[in-house]
Amino acid sequence: SGTYHTDEIELTCRENVGCIDRLISKGEGLKVVETIREFSIEGKACKATPIIFALSICCRCNDHKTKDAAYKILSDVCRIPTHLFEFIKYCQDVNPNGDGWGRAHRKGVSMWYENYRNKKGGIPLLAFHMTKYKSRFGFTHRDVFRLCHIKTDNDALGYLVYHFCRNQNQTDINWSEHLELAKQKEGFEQSELKKVIDLLQVFDDAKNCHNEEMMKRMILEHHPYLVREHVPTELLNSKKVWEALMRFMPMTAMIRNLGKMSSLDLLESDSFGEGLTVDKLTSKELLKTAMVHPITLLVAKKAYSKGQSESKKQRLNWQVNPKVRDALKEAFYVTINHVETTGKRYLLAICMNGS
Repeated sequence: SGTYHTDEIELTCRENVGCIDRLISKGEGLKVVETIREFSIEGKACKATPIIFALSICCRCNDHKTKDAAYKILSDVCRIPTHLFEFIKYCQDVNPNGDGWGRAHRKGVSMWYENYRNKKGGIPLLAFHMTKYKSRFGFTHRDVFRLCHIKTDNDALGYLVYHFCRNQNQTDINWSEHLELAKQKEGFEQSELKKVIDLLQVFDDAKNCHNEEMMKRMILEHHPYLVREHVPTELLNSKKVWEALMRFMPMTAMIRNLGKMSSLDLLESDSFGEGLTVDKLTSKELLKTAMVHPITLLVAKKAYSKGQSESKKQRLNWQVNPKVRDALKEAFYVTINHVETTGKRYLLAICMNGS
């Protein structure tokens, strides 16, 4: 038909990271790990995939100091479950001895969940992330809990493990009895365990909601915890639901969904949605806090300006709003200033042979 599609080749080849193997063999593995962490937390890379792939190489190497250092930064680099699942997949792909889970790997992955105790938001934030990103790259949280043999002395995290693994006979604690004892303790109403239980109930209620008005009220009442991923598929074409979602949508999620919101006429000229979107896209503080990469905005501007999506899952058409398009362009130039120059020269070589 004259129409062709191409996808990027998946990162699986060890030859792509020969430089990392050479640096580790020279005793510079700790410097590699430090560089990986720097590029991740400072938002220097457009996508997380190459960084996660590089980290998996370090975690599966034979140098113990490099391996220990790499597992210690796992929570810094893999900030959401999607990243963790991708990391686990790459660890299996790059391990020449099969996909077994050694002690270091089990401990490192278990600590990824435990480290939420030290993050702002704590275990309730983990509950939010686990329900938002339930499965990716062929893994679910239940699979990961089973493979890493997670054990914890934290009640809130323990309840999360129970919630995701129940009916599978994979938990040693009888949580029905444990929960009754926990409820009798002083301070239970203000505890993380109570917050996690309440949040999981909200997520279950949202999953079983089939009324757009009720869904809208739930989103407005429980923001920022109820997001698009918690909304049932049948309600994702509801204008009322998206009106509620867009009010509290994070920057990157908003950029990703500009076409969808325009297709529902939420970004019409002089509308509330237009004003909100333009204000967020032109806010230097929000762009810097969200660590939006300029290439992400350039791609978003090109995609939005087409007025239609090329997604294989769902084809959308929308009326391009000139103010939103110009705001994306302005945001691109703002974020350019956030990227530090390397001071290096680059050669871009293109192979043009027949193969």
